[in-house]
Amino acid sequence: MENNVYAEIIATIAGILSTMAFIPQAYKIFITNQTDDLDFFSFTLLSVIYLLWVIWGLLLNSYSIIIFSFIQLFLILYINMKIYKNLKGDIKGNYKLL
Repeated sequence: MENNVYAEIIATIAGILSTMAFIPQAYKIFITNQTDDLDFFSFTLLSVIYLLWVIWGLLLNSYSIIIFSFIQLFLILYINMKIYKNLKGDIKGNYKLL
């Protein structure tokens, strides 16, 4: 029981810190609407990764993993939406290999 408490505390601290890493980027995009230097596919991959973290948190019944992963997923989806909108749907135009 005691180990679960420590695990939740560590997960909460990690969730707070990793969420704080995305907030400045999302805020800057909200203010400037500039996403030229951001990669659509990288943020799509991050979306999948954080969706998997939400599922993992549900399987473990870990509220800290569920809550913070969902918040991060929301921020990443917002950033990804803005990147896509600024590309005007022309994803292939930004990649020479596609």
